Amino acid sequence: EIAGKNLRDLRLNTTGTLLVLAVQRRDSEEIDYVPSPDTMFEVGDTLFVLAPAKEMEQLRKHCGM
Repeated sequence: EIAGKNLRDLRLNTTGTLLVLAVQRRDSEEIDYVPSPDTMFEVGDTLFVLAPAKEMEQLRKHCGM
């Protein structure tokens, strides 16, 4: 579960190969490109991520997917 946490606290990019490119809020058509480390995630956010398949799988597990 990542809701209520920010990008910095999640420490998703420990290897340098996972990039959170953008975040789109559930109730918005706007996309926050290159979110800051202080971006707080909310339930229903859509993350646009670039990463190798192995790290994508780890991210899915981290997010409870």
